[in-house]
Amino acid sequence: MASRNRSKTLFLHILFYMASTSAEETYENSTNICQRCSCNNDAQIFELDCSNQSLTLMLANWPTQKPIKATFTGNNFTKLEKLPPTQSSVEIVLSKCNIQSLDPAVFDTAPKTKLVDLSYNLLVSEEVTSDKFRGPIKDNRPQPIGIEDLNLAYNQIHSLNKDVFEFLPNLTRLNLEGNDFRVLDAHTQLALANVPGLTSFNLANNELTDLIPDAIEKLTKLVELDLSKNDLDFVPHSLEEVGTSLQVLIVDDNPIFEMTEKTFSKLPNIVEISANNLTLLTRINASTFASNLKLTKLSLRNNTALRAIDPAAFSPQSTLKELHLDNTNLTDLLVGLLNWTSLDSLTLHGTNLTCTCDLYHIFAATPNEDPPTCADPSSPARHHIPLTSDVCEVKQIVRIRYQHISIPLAGLIVTLFVAILAAIAMAYSRYRRFVQQSRQTPFASQVMYSPLLAAYSR
Repeated sequence: MASRNRSKTLFLHILFYMASTSAEETYENSTNICQRCSCNNDAQIFELDCSNQSLTLMLANWPTQKPIKATFTGNNFTKLEKLPPTQSSVEIVLSKCNIQSLDPAVFDTAPKTKLVDLSYNLLVSEEVTSDKFRGPIKDNRPQPIGIEDLNLAYNQIHSLNKDVFEFLPNLTRLNLEGNDFRVLDAHTQLALANVPGLTSFNLANNELTDLIPDAIEKLTKLVELDLSKNDLDFVPHSLEEVGTSLQVLIVDDNPIFEMTEKTFSKLPNIVEISANNLTLLTRINASTFASNLKLTKLSLRNNTALRAIDPAAFSPQSTLKELHLDNTNLTDLLVGLLNWTSLDSLTLHGTNLTCTCDLYHIFAATPNEDPPTCADPSSPARHHIPLTSDVCEVKQIVRIRYQHISIPLAGLIVTLFVAILAAIAMAYSRYRRFVQQSRQTPFASQVMYSPLLAAYSR
């Protein structure tokens, strides 16, 4: 009996040793992790920064059971193992870690994880599945997890598995920037239909030429959409699918060449539009922003071909607070374009505007510390001079002089015109009388034969 007990004890020791060895091979020893990484345990959140520590394995345990904010940027995990177990909330950054694959249910040991940043890795579409983003099994069913913010930017994802977000009911922010999406295909559309609570969606720097309505029609709570750095030559008409909720739209760095009254007409609640670096945009047409009465910030920077904004581009009821027109090809701004006194910020750096009275009144109505310089309209070389009230005084003098001479000049012109008409009429009357007399009287050169005159002459 004693021999059997000794054998049993030895067997348990061997099992414990094997388990310990396996754990050491699978996970990083976290006993002295704060000596290797930076830890901040003073606040209510435990902050752990293990950036660029040449880690190849995930930690075996968290140093605390407080809410955790952990950063592992710049390590070399290749395959991401399950997170250390905790029932506290977790925010984890795993960018630039050469991650190619994920363990199944990689987050089920930390089901209250809120933020996951997997940007700048090597994940492909096949690795991004619902089996990787699920919670623990309970009653033979996978449980949901608490991820609210998922960053998959700059991987190699061209399509989303249709049920990838099945166990992420709290997802509100999704970043797919810099992947290989040329079109949001049917599987991706079904995937997005499973996250109706999405409020922020980043599709920047893909190769999109349009945005299919079916891809966003279920995103009825979407507030912010980033479509910058794509191949859009127009603002997608499908945005009307999210028109009642969308407040921030970013379309920078696209080959958009036109903005008309229909461009933003279905976005009545838009608050901010960023349309910078649109190098093919030459003109903003009438009523382009007329229906956007809640628009407070408009950025049109670095639109180097933009040479005109229609005077009726905005509604008279516009509530715009910020307008950025830096580095455009505009030469004039009209004082009637906006209610300039409502602006809190106006920037025109690098824009070669002509000195006009309109421009003076615009800058007088907006908060600017220093008066800008502008191109002298009387100089063919467009030399820049400070913008002062002189541009208005010159026009005032010209207008006053014109008012003084306008009545006498008009009278003189009318008199001359009447005299010319009278002279023409008189000349025409004399010409007609001359023609009539000529027809009735023989020409002086006409020779008439008379027998009496002939006899007398002999």
